[in-house]
Amino acid sequence: MASQADVNELLKEFDLYQFREKHPQTLSGGQKQRLAVVTALLSNKRVLIFDEPTSGLDYDNMLRVSKTLKALAEKDYFVLVITHDFELIESACDRCLRLENNQIYDL
Repeated sequence: MASQADVNELLKEFDLYQFREKHPQTLSGGQKQRLAVVTALLSNKRVLIFDEPTSGLDYDNMLRVSKTLKALAEKDYFVLVITHDFELIESACDRCLRLENNQIYDL
């Protein structure tokens, strides 16, 4: 289980600390996306699956998520990202698979 210090550190890293007392439903779409990433990071699972983690995020926050995904992979986490965001793919992924017509292509 994550300590309160770990939670606060991640909330600050993802620019969410000032909203820590707010109900998640009151957050903007981008804030909810970032909170979902923080929640996944706090799960302490070695396999993390993100479905469109940058949906609704501006460029700066996309880079923040990208940096985090790369750091996780470097720490031997298995990170699977499902996305249409080619900027995220280019900045964070070391392998890319494309699913098309029930076929998987290694790009």
